[in-house]
Amino acid sequence: MTLATPTSGDLISGLGSRLNAVLATCITAPEHEVAATVATILGREEVGAWVAAPGVPASWLPAGAVAEIAYLDLARDAATARLGCVEMAALAVAETGSLVTHGPRETRRLAMLSDVQVLLVRGADVVADLDQAAAAIAALQPPPPYLSFVTGSSRTSDIERTLTIGVHGPSQLHVIVVDG
Repeated sequence: MTLATPTSGDLISGLGSRLNAVLATCITAPEHEVAATVATILGREEVGAWVAAPGVPASWLPAGAVAEIAYLDLARDAATARLGCVEMAALAVAETGSLVTHGPRETRRLAMLSDVQVLLVRGADVVADLDQAAAAIAALQPPPPYLSFVTGSSRTSDIERTLTIGVHGPSQLHVIVVDG
């Protein structure tokens, strides 16, 4: 018996189902519409200021990003409106609904200080399972100094088992799978 190899569409559909199960959104956008899609998400989430992490193609970003130093200053001020971060994922895992980000540790703090995170991933970088993810990670050159698997918004449960979302990072996760 031969098992069918999942198509790109099957993988993206599986990724979306897993992300929806953890209260994240997942949409597909053609490359020429990514900036407008990001702008729509940031506007709908009422993000007052946002930053783009290094590595996001400039053509995928709408106007209006703040510089990293200004963003860090805004994050220190409790009165600041909702903050957002747009970041590139190296790959996504359909089986778990996880996205893998990497780079310098300083990049991770941008997302952790945000209320809303928008993760971008190329459709070609959606893999079926963790075995394929491990192989893709092993092939990254140069090897990244850190990896982070993001599956949904930040969440924790205290000793009374009360679920709290957004304590150690963003309370909203939006994934855009870039077609093309």
